Amino acid sequence: QTGAPESIYRAPASLAGAKALGPVHSVTAAALPDTWQRQLQTASGTLWYRPEAVQLGDGAEFPIIRTRLAGPITEYELALSDTECLFAACQPGTVLRNAEMLAVRINPDLFYDFGDGSI
Repeated sequence: QTGAPESIYRAPASLAGAKALGPVHSVTAAALPDTWQRQLQTASGTLWYRPEAVQLGDGAEFPIIRTRLAGPITEYELALSDTECLFAACQPGTVLRNAEMLAVRINPDLFYDFGDGSI
């Protein structure tokens, strides 16, 4: 893939391109709330996303499993289910603690469908 790094970061053509320019996580599409699945309109079993694709705000609530302060950003690991997690990188006003509920929404533009995920 060729183009400006910011363009490739925001719209990678492959998993390799996505990984080359920053963190990317996978999630099973079926584990996401129904409203998010409708927003993403995918038939794939696995989706990939940037941590900033999960944003604080009105939306689904999930319990916090882990928090990590990374400068001005707080990284959250949220439990979607017993076996599935969602990662978020946000600038909350206050740091929330494990087991607290966090309301989040998604930016569908930062979720990617690479089919089977091969590079």
